[in-house]
Amino acid sequence: MYGLYQEYCVENKISKVVSQSMYREIFNSEFNFSFFCAEKNVCDICNKYDNSNIDQKQLLQIEYDVHLHNKKLARDVKNSDKEKAAHNNTFCAAVFDLQQILPVPKSEVGLCYYKLKLSTYNFTIYSLGNRDCFLLHVV
Repeated sequence: MYGLYQEYCVENKISKVVSQSMYREIFNSEFNFSFFCAEKNVCDICNKYDNSNIDQKQLLQIEYDVHLHNKKLARDVKNSDKEKAAHNNTFCAAVFDLQQILPVPKSEVGLCYYKLKLSTYNFTIYSLGNRDCFLLHVV
């Protein structure tokens, strides 16, 4: 986020750029937002391999190696498309994410939790080329 702020300052010729610590302080206190590192999603194949004993890992090794190879290929294609989208405005590369279903209103109390009738769905689309982000939320 701070990097985006710095780019904004350069693009808009703002000479007094605040430090990263000041940026965090303002962001947290004035806007009531906070920074955190999201938990990393782990796929079933990686999770299965990581939680296996030595004998099971030997049986899963070929499948795991193929999986890692495919993951690298997918990342390479994504990075290639990202570069192409950044330099060619007729090409769009985007990533999508559907956040887990969020119960509304939020409650962790047993009976109330099970009687909730509403769910919120957050669907995010991020354009890799021009770095636009769109959020569709449905209740």
